[in-house]
Amino acid sequence: MYYKKKRTLEKFLVFGTILLTMIQPTWSEDILPEETVLEENKKSPVENLGDSKKILRLTLKDAVNYVLEKNITIQNAKMEYVKADGGELKNESQFTWNLIGGITVFRTTLPANRNNIFAGTKQSQDKLSVGIEKNFRTGTYAKLEASTTRFDTSAFENPSTTPSNLAALAIPPLYTGALTITLSQEILKYSFGKTQKEREAILRQNTVIKREELIYVLSQLVAQTLIQYWSLNIYDSNVKTLQDLESNTRNIRDLTVRKRNLGLSEGFEVNLWNSILSQTAGNLEKAKVSRKEAERNLIRILNADPSSKIEGVTDLQENVPLDFNVEKDYIYALDHRTDLKNLRKQREIAELNLKIKEAEDMPSLKLSGAYSTRGQNIVSPQQNLTDGNRGVSSFKYPEAYAAFQFSYPLWDKGIKADIRNAKLDVQNLEKKKLS
Repeated sequence: MYYKKKRTLEKFLVFGTILLTMIQPTWSEDILPEETVLEENKKSPVENLGDSKKILRLTLKDAVNYVLEKNITIQNAKMEYVKADGGELKNESQFTWNLIGGITVFRTTLPANRNNIFAGTKQSQDKLSVGIEKNFRTGTYAKLEASTTRFDTSAFENPSTTPSNLAALAIPPLYTGALTITLSQEILKYSFGKTQKEREAILRQNTVIKREELIYVLSQLVAQTLIQYWSLNIYDSNVKTLQDLESNTRNIRDLTVRKRNLGLSEGFEVNLWNSILSQTAGNLEKAKVSRKEAERNLIRILNADPSSKIEGVTDLQENVPLDFNVEKDYIYALDHRTDLKNLRKQREIAELNLKIKEAEDMPSLKLSGAYSTRGQNIVSPQQNLTDGNRGVSSFKYPEAYAAFQFSYPLWDKGIKADIRNAKLDVQNLEKKKLS
């Protein structure tokens, strides 16, 4: 009977010990920071998404297309790309055909004296002209102009001041029509358009450089999108791994506590696992903060709603491609890197600019000439066009002129300074190329 009661008591003691171990609080849990304990009851900010917040589930391709469509910098760069050839097109405008025309009205009144007997005290001269003109890249200027002039004077028209034997000299208004062609050419300076071709080459290169720089900006933003997208995926994986690690660490800690209560482990082991759990919880919080920062960076690049949440759906590949050819990629980079390509173009521009500045120091000899066929009558302006005997088309009454203009800059310090600076630019770019 005694032994039976003893066995029953032992059973109750074992059962009570097990029950006490299961329901009692952990003695060493006070070592954990309060934040770590409370964090169990909180949801991750990545998971606790309100209904009002937009979730962007983007593949890698979707993210790149999104930034190309929404990013403000890229939108501005697209417009700047279109505007890049503005300087080149403006330069073309100086070589277009221009329609020209004008009306000139002249009136004068002079005192009555012997000097103005034949000229008249009142004179008027009106001119109407229309034509076309053009500057050529060779330095040639051409103009074709048609004009009509009406000249009238009061000479011999006043009977009180004109002798009777001279009254027959009074004439009605005189109409003079003309068709004039004008040409001019620079003989020495600018080498018959060579300098102009160099200026145009500079403008073309500047256009290419500007567009290459804009493409470089676009590629940088795309690269940033890729990096931030991959970073977000990496941080997502890191957070998930640390969450699993924290859960496993907590389970091991709890198991160690139970073993200690059964006398199968020591108290320092519980403290050790509490320390490991605290460290794991801290690493998890750091990973969540890093994930949040990467998400904000990607949202900023995408120009999305700041309240949006991004969930990447692209699986990261752990296998590194084996078909790398470093030497081939290096040569390709030297040929296609935007900064190196622009450096070569800038050196070409500097050399062309030096030639242009040296051309400014040359003498200028300009040859100009004009030829005009004229017609004149006292009937009407139209008769100068229709009269084949005395009109413009008869070529019987030509007018011509020729002119030479020479200039040379003497001791022009501005030109010398431009040449010096252009040479220094070439030298600096040559050093950059070698480095």
